Amino acid sequence: MTAKRAFLVAAVLAAPLSVLLSVGTSGSASAAPSTGFHAIAPVRALDTRGIGPLGGGATGWAHIAGVGGVPATATAVTLNVTVASPEASGFLTVWPQGAARPETSNLNFVTNQTVANMVTTSLGTDGNLAILNSSLGDAQILVDVSGWYDSGFHPVSPTRLMDTRNNQGGSTVGEGQTQNLAIAGLAGVPAGATSVALNVTVVNPTHSSFLTVWPANTARPTASNLNFVAGQIVPNMVTVGLNGGAISIYNAFGTTDVLVDLAGWFDGALHSVTPTRIMDTRANQCLVKMGPDETRLVAVAGQAGVPANAGAVSLNVTAVNPTQSTFLTLWPSGQSRPTASNLNPIAGIVPNMVTVGLGTDGRVALYNATGVVDVLIDVNGWYDGDGSVTPVGTCDTVGTKPSIETNGAEPAPGNNDTFHAAKFGQSGDNVSALQHRLYELGYWVADFDGYYGQVTGQAVLAFQKYMGLARTGNLDEWGAFLLSMQSYKPVAQSKSGDITEVDKGKQLLFFVKGGKTVWTLNTSTGSDIPYTEVNQRDGGTIDGDAHTPEGRFRVYSAYSDGWENGQLGQLYRPRYFIGGVAIHGAPNIPGYPASHGCVRVSTTFIDWVWDTNLLPLGSSVWVHN
Repeated sequence: MTAKRAFLVAAVLAAPLSVLLSVGTSGSASAAPSTGFHAIAPVRALDTRGIGPLGGGATGWAHIAGVGGVPATATAVTLNVTVASPEASGFLTVWPQGAARPETSNLNFVTNQTVANMVTTSLGTDGNLAILNSSLGDAQILVDVSGWYDSGFHPVSPTRLMDTRNNQGGSTVGEGQTQNLAIAGLAGVPAGATSVALNVTVVNPTHSSFLTVWPANTARPTASNLNFVAGQIVPNMVTVGLNGGAISIYNAFGTTDVLVDLAGWFDGALHSVTPTRIMDTRANQCLVKMGPDETRLVAVAGQAGVPANAGAVSLNVTAVNPTQSTFLTLWPSGQSRPTASNLNPIAGIVPNMVTVGLGTDGRVALYNATGVVDVLIDVNGWYDGDGSVTPVGTCDTVGTKPSIETNGAEPAPGNNDTFHAAKFGQSGDNVSALQHRLYELGYWVADFDGYYGQVTGQAVLAFQKYMGLARTGNLDEWGAFLLSMQSYKPVAQSKSGDITEVDKGKQLLFFVKGGKTVWTLNTSTGSDIPYTEVNQRDGGTIDGDAHTPEGRFRVYSAYSDGWENGQLGQLYRPRYFIGGVAIHGAPNIPGYPASHGCVRVSTTFIDWVWDTNLLPLGSSVWVHN
């Protein structure tokens, strides 16, 4: 460890983290309940990016009492804790300062991952919390306070109730399996407890899947609490009602171990409801997919059993398939957006529990920072308010921020075919259904012959690149799950005219007609590696850099008669747009930059281009990063 890092660790260990930065004290209750839970607009209590990271293996502490009006007498607080840019994999544990450190975790992360999770905990000595970074590297820590309890919730030192790795409380949860966990009577939870606050973690799942947690022996809701891919360790805070003192846990695909840690129990502050979805932009529920820098007001009061006088709600918020790294923030409507975040999605499906106050119109505000993203909101419960709420039963976009539709994307047709994981060499109805879905979304396939060959594999690679998934060309269960849910076609940056767009950053080729993206294909551009190779035309040598030039060009020449012998090898039916650089067919189009500078696509597709005159002489080509 460098001297600078050692100093920073020592500083963190020696003084409250909150002393080392400016701590905001603004934030007011919105329709605050007179007893029980008091929601506030999220207030940032800690951001180590201004003072230096928390070192590997170090424990720091943060001052919470007083932030956003949280009194020293608060029995517990709700926090959103985020780890950013960790140098190594590990976990965070948060607990009352002065108490024994529990053998549990609140967040699990891998190197360079930014991830958040909600934490509900009591305060320790002088209103402080302790934070352990278990990893071997530095990590930046952010803590946002969203509310506090004065009654109705009974926090406990985090206690593990279930660990299927050693058959504590249950066994490894199989595919499509539901297991019940009896909680009343454990760790001091009385028979009269109405609901509990849990940190639920999946460990080493064998397939991409999701978990749903709900009151035992009742109908399983159409909601999820955790979403994960194979091999991940993913936690999420869950508030759930008890039925007969127990809960149910369902796993959709593969097998996974599950850990359940108790944070506390409720005897009145939280009114649990059967998890109910009130927003799903994939199905145009509460408007369409959110665009960049967009704020949306989401109606909550009057829905899912939440009464007009509710002061705050417990939600599970899920970001689905963001087109780029972003963050989501929720707060009571009618107030200024806080400098805080609740979710930090990069790709795939990212959930997090959020406890947030309601505005005087019974709504919450939801903000998306960059890119476009689908958002799901499930209501788990509500807290009493002061009776001043006048519900507004609509969802509105604040301002005129563009949605994905106005950015040039089109809704995908409904897909009634179901399909599952598939790979090269397979054939049958499952592959045919997959091909139909790819075609509907604009990932080019030649036909629906039911054979998983190069063309289908190339379409899957394009999907994986666009979604930020592993570039394998084979579709796993998680990929099939995402593909089946995708409700909008991929969209290029071009929003007008007819143009062929080469996105070197994504390694994708887009065909845009009339400002609409009609086809998305896998491509491989220049590797940017210097080369010295034999000139295939004269036998000499040729030197260069494998670079695909950026800019706007026009197709100026084409070769229609099969394979053309170029200086660096054969090009199949090339269409040149600058110098010797062309869009051409090739037998190998990997998921990464690998050409000498040309833009490779499949030979099958380039035949189709010639048949349909999709890329005529004089047509525009835009190459960019």
